[in-house]
Amino acid sequence: MEAKKYRFKGHESFIPREGWFTKALMEISSPNGEETFKEYYGADRLGVGPNMAKSIRYWIEAAGLVTVVAGKAKLTKLGEAILEKDPYIEDIYTLWILHLNLVMNKEKVTAWYLFFSEFEMESFTVDDFKAVMSHLVQMKYGSGKAPSNNSVIADCDAILQMYGKEIMGQVDPEEKKKSPFYTLHLLRNDGESYRKMQPSKNQLDRLVIWYGINKSLCEESVSLDDLVSMPGMVGKSLNIKRSMLTEYIDSLADIGKLTVNKTAGLDMIYIKERQNPDEIYLEYFK
Repeated sequence: MEAKKYRFKGHESFIPREGWFTKALMEISSPNGEETFKEYYGADRLGVGPNMAKSIRYWIEAAGLVTVVAGKAKLTKLGEAILEKDPYIEDIYTLWILHLNLVMNKEKVTAWYLFFSEFEMESFTVDDFKAVMSHLVQMKYGSGKAPSNNSVIADCDAILQMYGKEIMGQVDPEEKKKSPFYTLHLLRNDGESYRKMQPSKNQLDRLVIWYGINKSLCEESVSLDDLVSMPGMVGKSLNIKRSMLTEYIDSLADIGKLTVNKTAGLDMIYIKERQNPDEIYLEYFK
């Protein structure tokens, strides 16, 4: 049996910070940009320390913005599209797309996938979170060469910092250390505990849902129940409950992206025509 692929603590203990994606996209698109990571892990080109440079490379690869083959960096279609349409990640739509690419990347951002797709507690303390995540990892990856529990705990800390840094409405004054992902408000820090939060509808465009469906679904049809509750699907990946997802599905049906069959008490969704996720990203800006 082939060993399950996973990766923990690929981030060198750095969460993605404000400006990192922009800095990397611009550097790699510049003259000789393909050589960005060739010396000192890209530290000189990016103007940061070696560990931070390794972290930046990890995040931009995991988010699907860059590929690095034989030491040569190249922007993906999505990376090029973001550089053209929203290079400073000012539109929250772009941030949602990056979020989906990360939490659906089971092999490279494993803890993030587990947290959004398989960690079932909606409200939890830090200790509960780390204990349950460690148990999940052991259940799924404990046979063979199991990941270090210290690495799993480091990822747990990173997830909380990345999505739940805002405490009781207060914002960290150290702007450069903030992660842009906390603005998605998917995780609320109440001081002693955390709570998974459903997105605000006025911040979540329906094309984000469409992007997630096309990225995660292999078949041409899926039940609404599966879209809501199956690991790796858009419902879990965005913390969206059935009632809200139903509204988005109906909205996508209104613009001809899919059809919904509600007979026999089973809501089935049929994709009219699959769409490349990169095209979906660009469609928002038309």
